[in-house]
Amino acid sequence: MDKCRNWGVFIKFGLVQRGRPGPVAIRVGLCCIEASLALCLLAPSACAQLYTGSVSGTVTDPSGAAIPSAHATLTDVEKGFTYTASVNETGRFVLRQIPPGSYAIRVDAPNFQAVRREGIKLDINQNISLDFSLKIGAATETVDVVASAVHLQTEDAVTGQVIDRRYVNDLPLVGRSVLDLAYLTPGITEVDTDCQGCMANNFISNGSRNATADILLDGVSSTNFEQNSGILAPTYVPSVDAVEEFKVQQSNFSAEFGFTGATVVNVLTRSGTNQFHGTLYEFLRNDKLDAAQRLRWNRGRPYLEEKDLLLF
Repeated sequence: MDKCRNWGVFIKFGLVQRGRPGPVAIRVGLCCIEASLALCLLAPSACAQLYTGSVSGTVTDPSGAAIPSAHATLTDVEKGFTYTASVNETGRFVLRQIPPGSYAIRVDAPNFQAVRREGIKLDINQNISLDFSLKIGAATETVDVVASAVHLQTEDAVTGQVIDRRYVNDLPLVGRSVLDLAYLTPGITEVDTDCQGCMANNFISNGSRNATADILLDGVSSTNFEQNSGILAPTYVPSVDAVEEFKVQQSNFSAEFGFTGATVVNVLTRSGTNQFHGTLYEFLRNDKLDAAQRLRWNRGRPYLEEKDLLLF
């Protein structure tokens, strides 16, 4: 990388000799390749995964002692990805930067029966803890735990509401704006102005100022700060069919979340699985399908038209 310090000298004397790249051009090209490789190596560690969660826990024997030789393997049941972690000397393991999804975890150790637990649902930016107690036995024996208890949020004090795919699919949306479902969150209220609904984040959250919530799409902010206004304007809102789930995070979230007025709408888009699937739909809106309005008003008094009286 020391060669890159002399770029200006190389370029000054030219890069082409007799129609072909000269040695100076080759040296500059090598410097560019080295810089690109360095950026690629630093990219995974520099990228903040604001929508991923973590799975941690302890592994002990029947007496409650730690099993430092154990290993934990987390498997995404829909995509097939696996994440592994080793148990430390205190019996704890941590799996970080886990994307939201449905998982199964297996914990095994020499001279102990392996334990497999299914039905683990990890939501956006959720941190869950799972504890395992292994019984003495052959390593080839496995204990399956099909039904798991509800995971209480004991790893952090973040408050908010997760709107999963079931809500997105089943609940009606008049304007086909998926973030209208944010009003299902406790503490979210409408704005009493003429601009109600003009922006996806134009709501009041726990008394904070309206239009100040940041909207994250797969960990990337999609809002733009408007000068001299103090509001965050969404630049893009995905369609209903493109959203897997989203979480309205209202308080006590970690310092990695910034650029917001006390509320973050964390959106996760849909991705593929190991099984082929798709969506087929059709929407029809017509005034002929509206309910009949039999009772009308005239100068503040209700009345029935003659054609309506014929129905009685």
